[in-house]
Amino acid sequence: MTRLDSAIARAQTYLLERQAPDGHWVGELEADSSITSEFLLFCHLIDRLDSDRERKAVAYLRQRQLPNGGWNLFEAGPADLSATIKAYFAMKMAGVSPEDPDMVRARARIRAMGGPVKATVFTKILLALFGEYDWNGAPAMPVEIMLLPRRFYFNVYEVSYWSRTVIVPLLILMDRKPVKWLPADR
Repeated sequence: MTRLDSAIARAQTYLLERQAPDGHWVGELEADSSITSEFLLFCHLIDRLDSDRERKAVAYLRQRQLPNGGWNLFEAGPADLSATIKAYFAMKMAGVSPEDPDMVRARARIRAMGGPVKATVFTKILLALFGEYDWNGAPAMPVEIMLLPRRFYFNVYEVSYWSRTVIVPLLILMDRKPVKWLPADR
């Protein structure tokens, strides 16, 4: 038996020991820090702030920050540029000073990884919504592709349901290019 076979066998045993008699499992579901960052930013976008929740979210983000200043997408993973940008921006929107040591480390990690230009499309769009990145720097597709007939080479009904729930709102956002301008201190 190889080390891989042994690891797979141990994982199977672990999971089977925790399976309920009717076949289901119960366990904690945890997302990466970018979900917390995006939630904070969304609350600022729609002006639905809760200072207690925001304080707890900032504490969580601080707890999840890596020693190198970044944030990762999975446990023990490397710093991810987009997750780091989102966490930094969310903390700044929550009122954390740019001179705070955690923010200084995050900013240095963001710069070392290439900055927003190297971030994912979703991060560029998020930053553009707040006027912190030029909409022209985010790749765009014409919103009219939603109107293409089913017989066309590409149509939105040939992509998965989940993909449509992302593509259609993004097409509208990228067409309208809305901006919620931030106060000078943010």
